[in-house]
Order: sequence, then C-alpha cells, then structure tokens
Amino acid sequence: MSSPSLSHQRLLAVLLVLSTIATGCYRYETRQFDITIPEQAESSIMVSRNGSLITTLVAPENRTSARRLDEIPEVVRNAVLAIEDERFYEHDGFDLKAIIRAARSNLEAGGISQGGSTITQQYVKLAIIENVEQTASR
Repeated sequence: MSSPSLSHQRLLAVLLVLSTIATGCYRYETRQFDITIPEQAESSIMVSRNGSLITTLVAPENRTSARRLDEIPEVVRNAVLAIEDERFYEHDGFDLKAIIRAARSNLEAGGISQGGSTITQQYVKLAIIENVEQTASR
C-alpha cells in the first residue's frame, strides 16, 4: 500500500480546518441565552383592512397575561404560524428561503414589500435588541 500523496494530505488538512471552524461557528451561534420576557409598555393599535383605526388598547391595563402554549387552541396556533412563519417547523429560527423570497419581492417592488424574518427572529428583535433599525445589514 502506498501512502497518501501530498495533495491528498493538504486537502485533508484544509477540510479538517474548515470543519473545525464550521463547528465553532455553529456552537457560537446556537449558544443558550438568558432570555426574559420584557415588559410591554407599548399600546396595541388595531386597524382595519384599509388601514383605518379600529381601537387602541392602552398598556398595561388591557393586556392579558402570558399564556402557556397548551392553553392556546391548536387552530389559533396554526393560524399564527400560517400567517407569520409557515415553515416554522422546517427551520431552526433562520429561513433562508423566506429571506431570498422577500429580497426578490422587494427588488421587484422597488422597496420593502415583505419581510423574510421568522417568528424566532421577530422575538429576538422585540425582546433582546435595543434601538432596532430597519436596515438590510441587521
């Protein structure tokens, strides 16, 4: 048996380095955060389909307390997922297909016509990130 050639050894070394970097990036990106539910000091504004104001619910008196997931009817959970993140069970919080779809739609519209964020990304934006800007780099 002959020993592997120098080019095979280099390729193996490069693959080992790349897999180590990829593993490190994955572990860094999936680390656990101490997430607390923030106090919602904002009011909720309800508008009709054509954009006219229906009512304003002033915080915190008109807000209901948080509910456990099993207290919310399955049909309501499915409705929220269908509207907000239809591929919720198919990704790990980052939906590349939705981002590409939104980017294409926004380019065709010449402005922001839709977003590609997941429910997870929306929660992080509301709960963790302060001074949120609407930019492509964010």
